[in-house]
Amino acid sequence: MVRDLLLTVRRRYRRAETAEVDRVRTQRVTAVDLSHGRIRLPHAAKAPFPAVQGLVRILLRGVPLEVAYDPRLGPDRERSAVISVGRDTLGVLVGENEVLEVRPLPDGSIELS
Repeated sequence: MVRDLLLTVRRRYRRAETAEVDRVRTQRVTAVDLSHGRIRLPHAAKAPFPAVQGLVRILLRGVPLEVAYDPRLGPDRERSAVISVGRDTLGVLVGENEVLEVRPLPDGSIELS
């Protein structure tokens, strides 16, 4: 009985640990990012986005937007991708030092919350 309980707790802990690791997040939004109206994405957060530069539909903190996206693959090395939201919009929806969770939505847009 104790053994079964321990196994159950262990399984739940592993699932919770895995769920935390599977979360994809943006880089921390800095003061410079806010002044440029951009959100930077590390390699792992690029997966739901297209491989080419262009416009993408996002849901930023519940606000639907069509924004410019640049994967910044570069000739020499891959860099952080950039979503250009705009200074005013970003300043209202996101604060300095915040990190956003990235999640693809069924309609093809991408949620950042």
